[in-house]
Amino acid sequence: MDVYYNRPGMIACISERVKAILERQVINRSEYLLKPIQLVNQPDMYYVLFIPMINIHNAGIDFKQSKYIYNKSDNKGDNLVIKNTEDYLKHQDKYIPTKLVLKTNELRSIYHIESCIHIFIPKQSLNLF
Repeated sequence: MDVYYNRPGMIACISERVKAILERQVINRSEYLLKPIQLVNQPDMYYVLFIPMINIHNAGIDFKQSKYIYNKSDNKGDNLVIKNTEDYLKHQDKYIPTKLVLKTNELRSIYHIESCIHIFIPKQSLNLF
C-alpha cells in the first residue's frame, strides 16, 4: 500500500513569480501562508503555499445557485439539486462543485472549503495567473 501524506491546507510549491502575483492582488494575509524552502540545486527561492480551510457550515455557500458536475465516468446527464450543507455532504463523493455562489458579506479572495477538494478564486484573480 502506498502512503499519501495529507497536510490539510498545503496546496503547492510556488515560485517567486506566483508569490508576487499573490502580493500584487492585495490578498489578505490571513487567507494564505507562505513558508520559504530551498530546493537542492535551485538558486531561486520557492515557497510552500498553505490556504487555511473554511468550515463548510461557515462558508456562506448558496448551494441551490452553485453548479456541480457528476464525478463518475458513467454520467448519464444526471442533474443534482443540492439544497443545503447536509445535501452536499451526503453527495460529495458523486459531484464536484464547479462554481460557488456565496451568500455572505465577508468575501474572500481564496476559498479552500472543508469537504471540497478544489480551491476557488474569483475570475479577476485567475486572469493574473
